[in-house]
Amino acid sequence: MTKAGLLALVLGHILLNANWGKQASIWDLLLKVNVLDVLQRINNLFGNTRILLTIDFVHMQFLAPSMNPLEFEFLWGYGAHREIPKMEALNFVVEPHDEEP
Repeated sequence: MTKAGLLALVLGHILLNANWGKQASIWDLLLKVNVLDVLQRINNLFGNTRILLTIDFVHMQFLAPSMNPLEFEFLWGYGAHREIPKMEALNFVVEPHDEEP
């Protein structure tokens, strides 16, 4: 999976969860699809997944952190709205299940 694929997966997950993606929920998703290691959150393709999501994708404005100080949550960022239509992200998430968004 590429970084763009990871982003589409996370954005689709956020859409399916009422436009909010709790960090714990996203980690569970990435564990299920074997994108990261349970202990270190490291992936051979893009290194530290936690840093990629919480710092890099936020800095690039693909993800926006919520203002909830108790739990890190993600929203669609301004950059995501420019780069990928919501239906494309949903299609990416449901495609492996052979379902319609």
